[in-house]
Amino acid sequence: MSDGPEAQAWRQVRAPELALPTLIFEVLSVGRPVFCARSPAVLDLFHEDDLLFFEPESEDDLARVLSLALDDPARRARCVAGGTRVAAEHAWAREKRVYLDVVEELTAGHAGAAVASALAASAR
Repeated sequence: MSDGPEAQAWRQVRAPELALPTLIFEVLSVGRPVFCARSPAVLDLFHEDDLLFFEPESEDDLARVLSLALDDPARRARCVAGGTRVAAEHAWAREKRVYLDVVEELTAGHAGAAVASALAASAR
């Protein structure tokens, strides 16, 4: 994609709605709560209580959520536990089978077998 107006619009409008930041999983893997702007992609996997959500582009809401986290250690712990549970449900060890099935279906068994075999070997 070029860096023209369409690409800029994609990055500014669609990407935040559709992209799932992998940093969420990295932060959860070290047992820390995640502060995250509310977006459709993230809410497809995580419930409101799994992460510390704030409204995108709202400094006031981010400040509110930071204060909430500082003042409520039990809430932080619940978010870490819930977020970690969801992250475990979507770990590569589980998701690779779904991915390999899609590759197989899309290639109708042609190149898919070679790709699936290579992916399966690299995931071990």
